[in-house]
Amino acid sequence: MLDGQVTFEVGGRRIEASAGDYLFGPRDIPHRFDVGDEGCRMLFILTPGGLEDLIRATSEPAGSRRLPPPAEQPPDFEKLKHVVAQYGCELLV
Repeated sequence: MLDGQVTFEVGGRRIEASAGDYLFGPRDIPHRFDVGDEGCRMLFILTPGGLEDLIRATSEPAGSRRLPPPAEQPPDFEKLKHVVAQYGCELLV
């Protein structure tokens, strides 16, 4: 964690993290995170490579170098589940 607050869930265990902390999300163990209200900056190290393709497939390029306004509608989770499954992952909602 570089800045901010994040709540991670790894294998059903909740972990609060802030700047200076690090976490490991093992393969085949469900893991997710929720970013705090103030946002955060994290450095991800992904091994083996390939997950970056999933991230690109489920992302929208930034229109500028500023934080975008909050979304007007929630994400289409059914569509996201389908895309994520194509990369051998499961979306935890």
